[in-house]
Amino acid sequence: TPANESAVVKVKKEDSNEDYQLWGMVDAQGSIDRLLESGEYLYEISAESYKTAQGKVSLINGEGNYIEKVSLTPNFGFLEISDDYGIAGAEVYINNRKVGTIPYKSGRMEPRNDYQLMISNGELFKTYNSTIEIHQGETTIISPRLQSNFAETTIKVEDEAEIFLNGTSKGKGSWKGPLRAGVHDVECRL
Repeated sequence: TPANESAVVKVKKEDSNEDYQLWGMVDAQGSIDRLLESGEYLYEISAESYKTAQGKVSLINGEGNYIEKVSLTPNFGFLEISDDYGIAGAEVYINNRKVGTIPYKSGRMEPRNDYQLMISNGELFKTYNSTIEIHQGETTIISPRLQSNFAETTIKVEDEAEIFLNGTSKGKGSWKGPLRAGVHDVECRL
């Protein structure tokens, strides 16, 4: 288990100097079977993204069918980024590669402690940067809070003058909205 992971089975007689013999790939139910003479056998079962399982079975003449149940240990983890602070749609980058948007759930990730995470939500928020660790068989859940990079701004002028912000008309008399941190050109015309 788990089935459907294309696990490959290799077996050899315990006292043999020969290499493991490839039995083949398990079927959709996660099984493979062979006829063997009695004796002690070593096995290796490997599948992508799982640790290789090794073991030993003893087959005794006259006992009939023997079933060895093996559970492979995941050699992967997951990353989940939730939207607890209103950042839905923010872009998620892992090791400088865009992988999706928030809310985000990764596919299988190799266990490591040096993934570079970056979250970008446009010019009104500072980019979030962090190093994250993915643990074997676990889901790492984070809920980042992005720092704002803007101020809610109100501009009021007398006599219904037209307001231009960075060369773009924003209406007459007053304007209210977010402005990213920095220098902006404000012009009022009457």
